[in-house]
Amino acid sequence: MKSDKQKTTIINSISSKHYIVILFIFIFGILFVFLSKLWDDHNLLHHIFRDTGIALLPLSIIGFAYEIALRKQFLNEMKNEMKRNVDEAIDKSIPSSLKHLRDTGVVDAYERLDRQSLLTHIKNCDVRTEIRILDIWFENLHFLKKELLNAIIEKGCRVTILLWDIEEQDVLARRAHSLRIVNDGVRTLMIHIHENLKTITSMFEKLENSGDTDLKNLLQVKIYSSFI
Repeated sequence: MKSDKQKTTIINSISSKHYIVILFIFIFGILFVFLSKLWDDHNLLHHIFRDTGIALLPLSIIGFAYEIALRKQFLNEMKNEMKRNVDEAIDKSIPSSLKHLRDTGVVDAYERLDRQSLLTHIKNCDVRTEIRILDIWFENLHFLKKELLNAIIEKGCRVTILLWDIEEQDVLARRAHSLRIVNDGVRTLMIHIHENLKTITSMFEKLENSGDTDLKNLLQVKIYSSFI
């Protein structure tokens, strides 16, 4: 089985020969037309050379147009084939657990927060997408404020933010321990939650001042009071 590179080399070689043949046909067409003038109109050779030249000229033009169309079709097929091969390679490299997550609607997964990728996903989301912020003390929420508001106002997306209940001290303590926050873990979580609440409050105010009171319903905040 020939590789894509080998196929491309063979096609390019054949195409080059085709162009040379088409060029010679065109040149011979013009040459035959001019040679026909060596004889008068009543001479048989005049008609043979003239008619042959006239036939060769459109044949070369048609051959050239066909070659261009064939090359374009080949490039499109190669592009589609490469895309299929890349998609298959990517699909094979993705763990089955991540495939399951994507089947349930997860766009992507990262070992650590990639703020720029997250902003890009929110910015490019489809109309009426549901966006859920599930990290319950998400300290980077203020960085997402602008994109989240744009998603709500411009695309009608629903945004749900899940926060820890700051009154559940025991839950916060266990969460801090799981995150290995040694010094003042509960206080650290509470500070982030308060910052989130300030950001959310300003988001509600922005939506309220937008003139469309229904937009406020697209932003929801839910309190989480147990440890996973």
